[in-house]
Amino acid sequence: MPPTDPRFFTQDWTITLPSHPHLRFTRAHPGNHDAWLDVASHPDNNKPPGWPSQDLNWNDERKAKTTARFLEKWTGFQDKRNGFDVLVLNAADGKILGNGQAHEVRPLQGNIGIELMADARGRGVGKALFMVLLRLSNELDVSGLKVSAGTMKANVAMRRLAKGFGLVETEEVIDIPGRGVVAEVCWNDIEKEKWMDLEWVVEFTELVSV
Repeated sequence: MPPTDPRFFTQDWTITLPSHPHLRFTRAHPGNHDAWLDVASHPDNNKPPGWPSQDLNWNDERKAKTTARFLEKWTGFQDKRNGFDVLVLNAADGKILGNGQAHEVRPLQGNIGIELMADARGRGVGKALFMVLLRLSNELDVSGLKVSAGTMKANVAMRRLAKGFGLVETEEVIDIPGRGVVAEVCWNDIEKEKWMDLEWVVEFTELVSV
């Protein structure tokens, strides 16, 4: 299925959901990468559930490597039009609540992931972000793309969220070279097309990425 609007790659954008008017979803890019990194490197997210064996201490070297990887992904997303990084904010004060990704991780295989600050959890932010990412996955310029998501068994909140969406969970260990085990349970072949009718409002603006 072709992308419905190429402006998602050529411009900056902000998304609002009538069902969650207190939230704003914006495109993460090199110009606002610091906000994205603040979520990833915050102590709240240093030890995700079920990952006790992984070194998630954020020193300057790790931050530099993560920034370089983000910029590399950004360039790839622009060239191939196969991915987005997204920030979710409090609409009232602009506070960053979390981030998410919808992107092609290998040929014809897409992945959705979310990461929230501790004070944003349990408030419906993850649910709203997941809905936006499912809808955005339809904008990726990859015909035949299949979408999945995964987490660790100990991440009860994410598993509960996925169950609420009617997704079927399977046990599947995902081990990525250089990163280790990133998932123990997965939700495969998510029907992203069902989310084409998500009620949202998108405002496009000139892209300032540096």
